Amino acid sequence: MMPKPQNHQTQTVVRNSFKVFIYVDTQLQDDDDVDAHFNTNNNNTNNNNTNDDASPPSRLSTFQTDLQHFLNLTTPFQTYFDSIPHVNKNRMHYPEYMDICQSRYEGLRDVLVRQGETTSEWILQEFLKSEDVVVSGEEFFRESLSRWGVDP
Repeated sequence: MMPKPQNHQTQTVVRNSFKVFIYVDTQLQDDDDVDAHFNTNNNNTNNNNTNDDASPPSRLSTFQTDLQHFLNLTTPFQTYFDSIPHVNKNRMHYPEYMDICQSRYEGLRDVLVRQGETTSEWILQEFLKSEDVVVSGEEFFRESLSRWGVDP
């Protein structure tokens, strides 16, 4: 005789005093310059700025400063972020290694992409609504999350 499946209890959210700083991995080494982004999206090359040397900080710089302030740190992150190793920079091959781009893994990719889309939708539509969630560079964060539902 098969045991009856147990009913899941409804879970409630318990508030606490902690905030969450959420980010995507692409924000850690973002090399896009905000100024270049503005110039691409804005065809007006004649800027009425009185200070031509001043340009907005890069997204990475803004992210680093926001994270530094969130953590109440006095030392900037610049040197730390430069030391993060690049994934697959020195790719080694192991017997367990799989290239998920191969056609034989299409079913697995489909599952991962669907899960990525579901997760990104929940983060964007529910999680970010909380006053306890802090995000730096929200536009770039949202753009990055929107790609979680796309198979590259």
